[in-house]
Amino acid sequence: MALCLICPSMLFAESAWDLTIPLPSNDPVWEDVKKIWDDHWDGKNIDQLIDTLYRIEETHGDAVETHLWLSRACYLKARYHKKTRADYLKKSESHAVKALSIDPHSIAGMKLLITSVSSYADLDYIKKTYGPFFMDKLPVPIGRALPEMDLPEFGAALKQWDQRDKIEKGEEAVALFKKIADENPKNALAQTWVARGNYYLGYYYISLGQDKRALPFFIEGDRYGQKAIALAPNEVPANYWRQLNLARSIQNANILVKAGHMKPIMDHLVLTANENMTYFYCGPLISTATIIEKGGWVAEKGLGLAGYTMETVKAGLELAVLAFPTYFYTHFARAEVFYHLGKKEEAKSILTRMIAMDPYQNQWHAAENLCAQRLAKTFLEEHFRSSLKE
Repeated sequence: MALCLICPSMLFAESAWDLTIPLPSNDPVWEDVKKIWDDHWDGKNIDQLIDTLYRIEETHGDAVETHLWLSRACYLKARYHKKTRADYLKKSESHAVKALSIDPHSIAGMKLLITSVSSYADLDYIKKTYGPFFMDKLPVPIGRALPEMDLPEFGAALKQWDQRDKIEKGEEAVALFKKIADENPKNALAQTWVARGNYYLGYYYISLGQDKRALPFFIEGDRYGQKAIALAPNEVPANYWRQLNLARSIQNANILVKAGHMKPIMDHLVLTANENMTYFYCGPLISTATIIEKGGWVAEKGLGLAGYTMETVKAGLELAVLAFPTYFYTHFARAEVFYHLGKKEEAKSILTRMIAMDPYQNQWHAAENLCAQRLAKTFLEEHFRSSLKE
């Protein structure tokens, strides 16, 4: 019997992107797990959490929840303790595999396995060890970036939002999101919807090459993202959409401006990577790849803060494409990393295939796919102009 479902925080309603793990009620020690988990932020009490879970494993080693929790706790230990990172990532992987052996349909188990192996393993190991398994089990279910709000006026906004491939509909939706947020200033989810909505509007204009027109949307998205974080500092979506807007708002700034903003960007990115690396199509990995491409040497210095290397980003994006093949920006980010590493023909091939794909195969994010295809066409024209004419 499960006592409840535990997300990183419970201020937002549950969504398809949550890393949700059941908390059983068949042993009072699980209450200790809950108390420790509620105070685990910034790496606090991780060793105590792991020790408590190993006590549970002694009597409940055949329960899927035991190994899901151990996988997650070991991953957090790896993220916060660099010296033992490799060992604890292997432990996280091992417990995720054990959980999947008990329940082959565990979405949390699959997300945790993706999280652990993409954080340290090379592609050869991933393909050799999990190739057939991933091909059988992937892709992972997807959904809206954020939970819907239980407000009458939100339904009207969502109707417009779902037609945002027509930009005027997107702008109308975001205006309604903003009105809802301003009328509900203590609602963190409402503020996050404005941050997420503004990011899309800016992204749309970026995809058209209209960076100046995009900038005000990223600035406003950053402002509402800060409001959301003030209300819900540990919510993954609030941190994720704030860092995206902030990073985009300075991507064309000089190197000193980028350096000055790197720490807050990486702080938000680290929280999202720690708490839910698979959020929004493995968003922390995608963000890291984009920041490297747009931020130059400053961003590469920030890789260490995020706990990644170029190789783990590359391997992680390959796995993200398998897990979430219908989100095109993952393909685009992967191509940018290949190009960054000097593998230009591989980058060209990825982008050419992506442009030929149907953007509407993703019912939730077709509009974003259209933007990614425009970015891909621009990238090919800028970097492969001579070969495209042949």
